[in-house]
Formats: sequence, C-alpha cells, structure tokens
Amino acid sequence: MKIVDLRTHIVWTSPERSWLFVELEADNGLVGLGEASQSRNDAGVVEEVRQLRSQYLGENPLDLIERRRALLDWPYNGRTLFAAVSALEQALWDICGKQLGVPVYQLLGGRAIDRVRAYANIGYAAKSSEPESIASVARQAIEQGFEAVKLYPFGMRPGSATTDTARKRRWLDEGVEVIRAVRTAVGPDTAVLIDLMHQFDDAKEVRDLLRRLEACDLFWVEDPFVRDDPAQLAELRGTIGPRLAGGAPHLSRHDWRPLLESRALDVVMPDVKWMGGISQVRQLAAMAETYGAAVSPHNASGPVATAASVHVAVTMSNFLILEYAWGVPMWRSALTRQTERIDAGHFPLPTGPGLGVAIDSGVASQHADRPELVAESGIRLPRN
Repeated sequence: MKIVDLRTHIVWTSPERSWLFVELEADNGLVGLGEASQSRNDAGVVEEVRQLRSQYLGENPLDLIERRRALLDWPYNGRTLFAAVSALEQALWDICGKQLGVPVYQLLGGRAIDRVRAYANIGYAAKSSEPESIASVARQAIEQGFEAVKLYPFGMRPGSATTDTARKRRWLDEGVEVIRAVRTAVGPDTAVLIDLMHQFDDAKEVRDLLRRLEACDLFWVEDPFVRDDPAQLAELRGTIGPRLAGGAPHLSRHDWRPLLESRALDVVMPDVKWMGGISQVRQLAAMAETYGAAVSPHNASGPVATAASVHVAVTMSNFLILEYAWGVPMWRSALTRQTERIDAGHFPLPTGPGLGVAIDSGVASQHADRPELVAESGIRLPRN
C-alpha cells in the first residue's frame, strides 16, 4: 500500500469559522481523513500541507506515523505546521485502521474505558449574549441528553475586559448573571463549566469572582489568565474550589512540561488538531498522569478531529470529559452521513475500522469556498 494523493477541503460553518479536512488516498483506494481546523490561518495550513506532499507520497502509511513526528522538530514549527502535521497524522491512523480492519483505539493498545463522556460547548449556538438566550441553549443541550455544558460568560474575544472601573464592574456583573441563569436553567445535577478566555490578569480578581459563584457549584474554570504562567496558575489552583483547566494553545508536549511540573492545572486540555495528532495527545496524557492531572481534550472541532479525540480518549486511564461543539452547524449530521454518534451525552465505543467517521462530499461541496462567506471573513484561500 502506497500513498498516491493528498487533498485538502475547506468547509465553512459560519462567516467566521471553517473546518479544514485533509485526505490521504492510497493505491488500493482507501482514504484516510484528518482535520486541521481552527488554526486561525486556513490558507497557511493548506500551504504547509502542499509543501509536505513529497514527505508522504509514495510511502506506506503503515510506516509513517512515528517517522513523520520528526517534522514537528523542524526549525520552524509554528501553529500552521503543527496543524498540518496533526491532520496528516490523524489521516495516517485512519487509513491504517481501515487497512487492518480495526478501530484506531485498538491500534493504540485498546480501551481503558467503555464510552466517552462529553460536555456541550454552547458558546457558538446562542443567538445573543443575553442570559435568557444562553440559558435557553443550555436547557436544549440538556434535553438532548448532555449532563454538562460549557459557556463563555464574559465573551469569546480575549481582552474584552475593560480597564475602566465602572465598565469592568458591569462586565463582571453581566457575566455572573449569565452563569447564574444557566445554573438555574439546567438544575443542580448538571455540570457547568466556564471558560474565562484568558481575560484576567489578577488572581485576586478571579478568586473574588468565584466567591460570588460558589452557589453555582462550577465543575471547572478554564484559562483565566492572559498568560499561562505556571506559578500564577499553581497559586490560584490552591485557593479555589472548582477544578482549574487549560493549556489548549500549547503545541509541543514539551511546552506542557512547566505546567505539569508546577502542578498548575487539575485538567490539561491538549488539542488533537494542534499538537501533532493522536500520538502526541496520548503521550501528553501519560505525562499528565504522572503529575496527577486529568485530561479533557480541547475539541471545539469538526467531526474528524472529534472522532480522533474519542479514539485517544478511550485509551486514557486519566480521561475526564470531552468537549463537543453543540448546535452548530445544523447540518453537521448530514455532513458525516450520521456516522457521528452521541448517546445520552456520551460517545459510545467506536466499532468501525479507522476513525469510523465519513464525510459526505456533496454536503461538503455545498459549504466550500462560498464567495460571500470568504468576503465577510476576510480570508483568502487558494484552490486545492
């Protein structure tokens, strides 16, 4: 078996957001899928994939997974390269599983758990930032069987907090109102997770905020500070009730070492699309276990990265919960030909060969390179 073609496909889910998929095709007709979404630079990732073609074409995918990991050690190893290599690595696992007729998690050594608990990230589905709107979306996710929801109570744009005292107080009050509204809407038995989106500088300010929210019984607090300073995070972690989660922007597993050694986080959030793929996430999970940290893969992703995250999560003894981008786009199930399954807020143990997810090319083409969305987003993409 040899790789004979490598393709990229961009699917727009909104004017601001897109999914970038990579396909590896072998000479026996098998196709492996990977995902490199949310690098914030799809055009750059497409170019990285193009430049990597010669490293993959003509090779046996069964031999490449470990060998191509060395690409992450190149002198230039920014996010676009990591995203490209991550997608290609997922596609290699997918095609190898299909060739051997087994799910990817079995190639990784087998399951540690029987199903994968998920939380609904409702941050992209709410039609407004009003507490009632966000609470309504949270309620809908719970009605669909999810037992946990995550929201962005202070907005989704880092730096949106103002230095003006009066405006900042209103900003904080509005966020607190959103969290309280969601807790009321979902009831006491649902886990409520909040992402602070790197918007705070001061640990005291975060502690004061969480004291106001003690009655909400938060499951975790994610990414509070503008910078992931290990000492600052470790100090905060020792003084708050909810779990402290974060770290998704980190690429190489070596970048995680100071956070783990400082015991800065209760929950680490590696992203299979960003840090090199399935193998790298699994290796980080092993590192995290050594330091007593749980793993919750960052996964505000499309269906291919979600499938990859499910397979690697199944193999983790320290897995906690998996992110799922709930409610957007409405045609997600049509894109995957209903191969993406969630039952009562859990992904069941995968059974199909490879990653077990399929993409409907017809649905994908309906949402690819749409001129009006490209114009609105300001992104220019080359034809693949």
